[in-house]
Amino acid sequence: MRITTGNEPWTLAQKSQVALAAIAIIFDGIDNQLLGFATPSLMAEWNVTKADMAPVSAVGLVGMVIGAIIGGALGDQYGRRAMLIASMLLFGGTTVLAGFADGLGWLGVARFVTGLGLGGALPNATAFASDATPLRYRPWAITLTIVCIPIGGLIAGLLARFILPGLGWRVLFVFAGSLSLVAAVFLVRALPESMTAERTAGNKAVRALLAPDFARDTCVLWVAMFACLMAVYAVNSWAPTTLGEAGFSATTATDGLSAFNLGGIVGGVVTAWFIVRYGSRRSLMVSSAAAGCIALASGLWVIDQLNVTLVVAAFAILGFAVHGTQTTLFAVAAHVYPDHIRAAGVGAAVGIGRIGAVLSAFAGAAALGFGGGPAFFALVASAMASVFIALSLLRRHIPQPH
Repeated sequence: MRITTGNEPWTLAQKSQVALAAIAIIFDGIDNQLLGFATPSLMAEWNVTKADMAPVSAVGLVGMVIGAIIGGALGDQYGRRAMLIASMLLFGGTTVLAGFADGLGWLGVARFVTGLGLGGALPNATAFASDATPLRYRPWAITLTIVCIPIGGLIAGLLARFILPGLGWRVLFVFAGSLSLVAAVFLVRALPESMTAERTAGNKAVRALLAPDFARDTCVLWVAMFACLMAVYAVNSWAPTTLGEAGFSATTATDGLSAFNLGGIVGGVVTAWFIVRYGSRRSLMVSSAAAGCIALASGLWVIDQLNVTLVVAAFAILGFAVHGTQTTLFAVAAHVYPDHIRAAGVGAAVGIGRIGAVLSAFAGAAALGFGGGPAFFALVASAMASVFIALSLLRRHIPQPH
């Protein structure tokens, strides 16, 4: 596959390559969010508490931290196609194994290894989509790839809605993991190699991120990813529990998280359009500020109304703003770094972001225990305020076209 860096047309063949990378991320999103949907059923079956489940959520996110950093560096060194497919095989296979868990220990180990695969998929898919796309269209290509995470979450919600009541969480895990394995086998035949301008040894690529020319943008990008992924994963992990404790039914809780993901799909596409038209600085600062305000309103007023339509609508709008920021941050990260360290740069940013996701498992549980829904949504709002501040300090934003 040829590197494209200018304003040449975005061909059908190149769009097809981006679509194949996006398919991988759909399954990443499915397997990523299964535990959030299954947690209430697991707690009931095994008679465990939210505090018992928090380490299981966290250890999977730790795997994502390690997988993102190592997988991105290895993608720059050995090829993004190979690392993307290997990541899919890893997270698909271990999701199937998680369905046979007989306790929190087995489940935790399976989710850790799943996290390694989930973490490795994202930076390589992002770099692959960037390589396949002319410069002027890259925000679209990368966002349309990453927005498949909430698409996968939406699919996971639909699977949970139909599988959990009658067949249980084990069938949900086995079925979803099997789908990922089938998709990986398909990509073995269909996905071409991403040909970067040069291959860079993984350790040199990581060191280059903190060289004087990149150090400031690397650090503030890490802060933005850390805080934004904390907000995303706090909602993914604890929204159903939050709504359940507020008095809503299990179906409404699932629908709220599905609305969050559906809103995120629309938000990612709309925010990418604004970036292409106005650049990333104004677009992402507006979306992150809006996300913080909506989270505050949800905690202070919306959940107290016990109105199903209102709460689902609020989650859709919150997903629009939070995911609109998060998915397009990948486009910004790909813009910050040149071709030969792009996967390492995106992988390191995602890895640091996953640390925020790890902490969200504990912070979300602590917030719920301390102050219920209002405290939980205050946590989300604070995280998005941090994103806003970090983005105001980033120098290499995607510029507004002239």
